[in-house]
Amino acid sequence: LELGIQSEQAFKVTGMPDRWDKAFTQAIGRDRQNGSETQTVGLLRAAINDPDARGLTTQLENLIILVWAQTTNHTFQLHGGPAGPSVDHLEDAWEIVPQALPSQADWDTACDRLASVFGINLSTLHLSGFAVERAGIDLAQRVVAHQGAAAGLVERLRNRASELEIDEEGLTRLPTALAAQALLDAVAAAEDDITRLEALAKAP
Repeated sequence: LELGIQSEQAFKVTGMPDRWDKAFTQAIGRDRQNGSETQTVGLLRAAINDPDARGLTTQLENLIILVWAQTTNHTFQLHGGPAGPSVDHLEDAWEIVPQALPSQADWDTACDRLASVFGINLSTLHLSGFAVERAGIDLAQRVVAHQGAAAGLVERLRNRASELEIDEEGLTRLPTALAAQALLDAVAAAEDDITRLEALAKAP
């Protein structure tokens, strides 16, 4: 498949070979010249078998497309929303689109905070479209799980201050609770994976 190098220890992906990158890039270019506004997995699958069928299984074709997408920072969408590709599941109708990336500085900070604040340890810290998508999904799930509890804690602390008839400034836990709530709310308001990670990275 020309996707990497087999050593004695393991197979290592060395980057997208020119053969597949050229084939996919040309197919996308022709499709756009013909007036198509969207490019799909089916288009890339057809390019694999152009001009002659290669006799590969669907899973091997999927692997080629996934490696290309990862190394060239593309992602998959279904009806404008994220799709969940895998070697066993890659629908021809899914759209493949270039994925913007956060800055390296924001990515590094976000990775540190994913681990230290949310307990999310990514399988790779290398900045790529797939890594951003995976981190964004994991972060969104943690925010949904904790947002209600954070808001509830702030409310309880404020009620406690009212009961004791003391200023809120006198509650040492309240600033931390407010900061946590603000962080979760900012991440929850983000519209996509990149802005979600940027919100995490730029939080005070």
